[in-house]
Amino acid sequence: MHKAIPSSHAAAKLPAWLPQPLRSSYIRSVAAELTSREALRSQLSDPDSDIANAYPTLASTYSTSIGHLPLNARFNRYVDVLPYDATRVKLQDEGYVNASWVRQLNGGKWTIATQAPLEKTAHSFLSLFLQPLYPPREPPPSTSPPPTNRLRTIVQLTPNVEGRFAKATPYFPKTVGEEMIWPAPRSLIGEGKVPAIKVKLLQIVTEGETWIHSVLELSYQDGTSPPHLVRHLHFLVNRLSFNFQT
Repeated sequence: MHKAIPSSHAAAKLPAWLPQPLRSSYIRSVAAELTSREALRSQLSDPDSDIANAYPTLASTYSTSIGHLPLNARFNRYVDVLPYDATRVKLQDEGYVNASWVRQLNGGKWTIATQAPLEKTAHSFLSLFLQPLYPPREPPPSTSPPPTNRLRTIVQLTPNVEGRFAKATPYFPKTVGEEMIWPAPRSLIGEGKVPAIKVKLLQIVTEGETWIHSVLELSYQDGTSPPHLVRHLHFLVNRLSFNFQT
């Protein structure tokens, strides 16, 4: 069923906090807060530093030890952008993915922020959509089967190539009806844990010059899971313009 809502009624229903991020004063305050937190995080990143020893609880909050492990470091696109141990996304197959849970301050909903995949991390990235995932402090239910396919939308804010540098590895085909196969990382293949993932492009719609809407079908190649539909929204940030209001 489709429902049309008058614009005046829709505006009245908007939460009071929703327009706030568009105000330049708010953007400046957030930038200042993030700068302060980044400076603190940098000081706490060394577990042997005086400030880390003085504030062990705070140091554990900002710890990125898992992402720094030699086994996992090769899967990070940038050496200085790592998930915090406390909020990193944990895959059921024990594979590592540079992804973090993010909780909305207003509304309390959880989303995932993750790096643009490398060729060797495409399988782990796509696993986020085929495995049941649980935000921090929300353990899997013990009395009922775990929910699957919780994630259904990808928002890409980076171009695949910027200048002469690759910013994101394309992980689905360009032509509708075609498929791509992504094998599991070697560390998991050896144990026979995880099958390859198949990605099929079902639909693609270009919305002017600002964003592209694609519909993907994901499934494990061995047929152990039913196909799962995912919407991919690629915002062409270099073509977007914003009008911030104070």
